Amino acid sequence: MRTLKKIFFPLFLILCISTALNSQTKLTSEEEGLFKDILEIRLQSRTFSDGQKASEFIEEYYNKIKNSQQYKNLSEELVITVDNLFINANYNALYEFNPNDPKLKTIMVDQYYIIDRFRSLHQKDTFNKYFYVSSGDLINSTMQFLQQTHAIKLGLQEKADYDSLLEREPTFSFGYLNAALWYYYAPSIGGGSKKKAREYFIKATVNAKTNFEKYYSNIFLSQIYYEAKDTANYERCLVAAESALPGTRYISFIKMLNEKNISLMYY
Repeated sequence: MRTLKKIFFPLFLILCISTALNSQTKLTSEEEGLFKDILEIRLQSRTFSDGQKASEFIEEYYNKIKNSQQYKNLSEELVITVDNLFINANYNALYEFNPNDPKLKTIMVDQYYIIDRFRSLHQKDTFNKYFYVSSGDLINSTMQFLQQTHAIKLGLQEKADYDSLLEREPTFSFGYLNAALWYYYAPSIGGGSKKKAREYFIKATVNAKTNFEKYYSNIFLSQIYYEAKDTANYERCLVAAESALPGTRYISFIKMLNEKNISLMYY
């Protein structure tokens, strides 16, 4: 997410791309449970005192799941989705500990090419909802390592994915959260809209069911209210995020930024 604002400025140079997706992957209750468990692991990684410890925690669970029979029985699409979710989380933890870690580029670019190859072989398919949000997150962090024109094309495809995803999954909080971030950072001439972003951040909080969704949707919405100088709603959102996961240094860090007149959205 952190590289979106650097990539989208020249969006107006490229024509919008839409993709027709004809089939749809439905998750079983067991698969849905697996993804919710992974998001809970990602959320708990926020409780560690530094990024290195968080990374070790994430890798421990990632290896545990990869060695499970459930993982071995997953389709290629679902394996990529699981990998995306863990790799994204590990990237964020490693970046926090050392943004110059040479491993960052390798782990992200390698996974990006796996996603790209899979999608090129299934151009008319619709994938599960976690595939889209996890791929979007991973690609956003990988854009800094790609040529700008290609990165812009990927960003436009991401918007098309979120638009169609939310038509099919109108109560998917994680989908609204990622789409809101897209609309927030994209320039208006390229399709961005702060008003639309605010609307989608609110929908992300309203539809949040898991602690992961409640935590992150309220954190980002708090920054929208912070920028609007709406103190009451700003504080309400941070309290809601704290209730979803008490005692994290991330919320303390956000408050510190805001006290210095810096929004998390521009950090």
